[in-house]
Amino acid sequence: MIKAFLLLTMLILSGCCFSQVSDMISVQKKNGQIIKNFMVGQPIELITTYNNTVEGYIDIIRDDSIFITTYDIGYIPTTYNVPMLDTLGAYGSVIAFSEISKIRIHKRQGFSRGLLPKLLMLGGAGYLVLNLINANKTNEGLSDPSTINTLLISAGVFATGLILDKTLADGRYSLKKHQIKYIRIR
Repeated sequence: MIKAFLLLTMLILSGCCFSQVSDMISVQKKNGQIIKNFMVGQPIELITTYNNTVEGYIDIIRDDSIFITTYDIGYIPTTYNVPMLDTLGAYGSVIAFSEISKIRIHKRQGFSRGLLPKLLMLGGAGYLVLNLINANKTNEGLSDPSTINTLLISAGVFATGLILDKTLADGRYSLKKHQIKYIRIR
């Protein structure tokens, strides 16, 4: 009797399980090395060819389209006037595979890509303003060689930060050298 019950339980449980996943989206290098795969149920953030950012969870990947559900989460006041985090709404969107321009593949940015250029620009601009105020206050003027030297150094630090900010690629999203492929499983 126990064997029959176990067999029946296993048959019912195996009927609920799926052996084959749906289609998936893959971000690969040019040589075919996989960077990241996106399947049903995973969070995704992408930029379309129209520069729209879509972020949410993948519901279905089928027929060269991705069905994404975006949850609007925010604070609502309670009866005791204490804010509570709650889901305000859920929105579905359908994006054709051909409309995907970039997919976010990394959550974090490194120090050299994210914070360093901004710190260099902030430090250079702050040092420039501080030297201008000091030169005005001490009546040295801008023609003093030491003042010109410090102004050039601070302008160089600001320019270095600006150049780094403009030239370093955003490493969070897929680049032009990456291929976004639709992989049909069926």
